Amino acid sequence: MDNFKYDEIDWKVPLERSLLINKDIDHSSLRLYLILLSYARDKVTAFPSRETLANDMGCSIRTIDNLKNKLKEVGLLDWKTYYNGNNKHNAYKLLCYKPINRSNDSLSNKINDVYYSIDE
Repeated sequence: MDNFKYDEIDWKVPLERSLLINKDIDHSSLRLYLILLSYARDKVTAFPSRETLANDMGCSIRTIDNLKNKLKEVGLLDWKTYYNGNNKHNAYKLLCYKPINRSNDSLSNKINDVYYSIDE
């Protein structure tokens, strides 16, 4: 941890408690989801390369692909691959996680609307 440094802008990532306690999501998949959220910032899309994600996670690209598939299975992630000549780019869409809605908590609902709304 001696080499760890924060970026100049340290983005905060919103997260529902229900996501943290969901036993269908393993720790590594959740960590990848958080990293993707940090790239998306206040949007629902992110564009980091698989190599960047592997570097951020400290794992192989193959592991990233496996974790992405796990997140897709539980309904948290989708992506499209675009080709530009020999270059391949992924556009990740952070899908709406549907926690238990606390209708009497208007602030919580406003936060969910801002961070988890999906514009098709």
